[in-house]
Amino acid sequence: EEPVKGEDLFLPSGKSREFLLTPPKRLNVMWGAVRSSKSVTADLYWLNRIANNPRAKPWMIGQTLDTLRDNVINPLEDLLPAAIDYTTGWRECYIFGVKCKLRSASSKAQDKKLKGGTMTDLYGDEMTTWPENVTKMALSRLSTPGATGIFTTNPEDEDHYTWRDFLSPESQERLNAPGLGGIRTWQFYLPDNPSLTPEYIASLKAEYPEGTVWHSRLIQGRWVIAEGRIWDFFRPDVGAGYVV
Repeated sequence: EEPVKGEDLFLPSGKSREFLLTPPKRLNVMWGAVRSSKSVTADLYWLNRIANNPRAKPWMIGQTLDTLRDNVINPLEDLLPAAIDYTTGWRECYIFGVKCKLRSASSKAQDKKLKGGTMTDLYGDEMTTWPENVTKMALSRLSTPGATGIFTTNPEDEDHYTWRDFLSPESQERLNAPGLGGIRTWQFYLPDNPSLTPEYIASLKAEYPEGTVWHSRLIQGRWVIAEGRIWDFFRPDVGAGYVV
């Protein structure tokens, strides 16, 4: 049957569609520009994953419970309100009747609240905002056969543990060695979100001028360091005129 607008979910186009149709690995990370459809793609993946795993033990982790609510749970309710049962302040929600534990990654001490848990699935929002020890502890709980984690993030600097341990070419090669659960990473750009108007994209680029750290991270989706910069227009690209 043809889908009914407002009653059925539509499979998105472009990179989001490709992500949803590609079999997951143990770790699945979407990163890149702001507003590039990473979160909505993750939400659709999450709904499908839980709908097809009624015995799942899913966890959802965000920088805080408030950001997890605003960035993930509220959009899930907008996508499919009948499937979500959540009350503000709860440390759990129900999706298709499956209990999802909700946890914060607001400080290093939060790793203690993950100990002892077992996950079949993990949704990680704003991964780069988590302390490294919380990420390591969360991954250690992702221990059942076929367990998968999906993560979204915007870039930080190239010294961040997320790039160093998961996204750099060297770390991806290590994690995708034969016999391991593997990792797949997806870089999203503004054009990957078909709902953005040309005017919005142009305004966003004007607000984060080319050559600045913010343009490199939030528009181009690049991992660049900001600490110690004196001239924000400095570009390390060969041929840009600044490097001898």
